[in-house]
Amino acid sequence: RTTKALEQLPRSEFTVDSEGFVTLTISHCSDYVLLPKVATNPYPVKSDTTYAVGVKNGKTYTFAMTVAGNNVPKFTVGNGKAFTYTVKRQGNRYYYTVKAVGTAGIMTAVYCTLPKQNPVVMCYISTAK
Repeated sequence: RTTKALEQLPRSEFTVDSEGFVTLTISHCSDYVLLPKVATNPYPVKSDTTYAVGVKNGKTYTFAMTVAGNNVPKFTVGNGKAFTYTVKRQGNRYYYTVKAVGTAGIMTAVYCTLPKQNPVVMCYISTAK
C-alpha cells in the first residue's frame, strides 16, 4: 500500500538522546526515513490519538481528527463486527466516536481515506476487558 505522503511520527514513537541517536518504536510494517526537518508534504489529516487504544465492550472512545485544506475524508474502522462508529463534523475537525461491541481481545485499525487515495492507518484500537 502506498500513500505517496511522508507522515511525521508522533513524539511517543521515537526518542532522540543527548548524543543525537534516534530510537524508533515500530508499530506496523512501513518504510521509515529520517529527515533533518519536517517534510513538506505531510498527510493532511491528523488525529489527536496516535497510540493504540483499548475500549471496553459497550463503551466509546472519540478521536478528534483535524483536516487541512478542502479535503473530505472518510473514516472507517477495520472490524465492523467488533466496533461501530459515528462521525460528526465541526469545520475542519471531525469527531470520530467508536463503540466497542465485540468480545475482548480484538484489535483493528482506524482508517482515513481521502478521495482517490488508499486508506491510511490513523491508529489501532482493541476491545478491552
